[in-house]
Amino acid sequence: NAVVVGLQQLSNPFASDNTIGALFDGYGSGDLFVAGNSDQIIVWDDGTQAYATYVYYDVSSVYGPTYESYDGWQALADFGSAVYADDTVIPLGQGFWYKAVAGFDWAANRPYTP
Repeated sequence: NAVVVGLQQLSNPFASDNTIGALFDGYGSGDLFVAGNSDQIIVWDDGTQAYATYVYYDVSSVYGPTYESYDGWQALADFGSAVYADDTVIPLGQGFWYKAVAGFDWAANRPYTP
């Protein structure tokens, strides 16, 4: 599935809940300093009855591959902190907005064995 630069609507394509980290493991472009220069996922949060924005925090883009373990998704309010949101659940069939700063071919990672 092609993800193009800009804003588009995607969804969890699997027959079970999945996490942001699992759906986009190995994908996403980010920045270390500016959240607006990073990919963003905007998803409805039933608990708060509002949209939540998650931003890809990319430490390794500045400090190299040794720091890839620090790359990951963060809530916008936590951008640049040590608080990650990779385990945030996208429920079965739920759509969300994806704002890409660079295009990529997305093959989501299946959370189960068929």
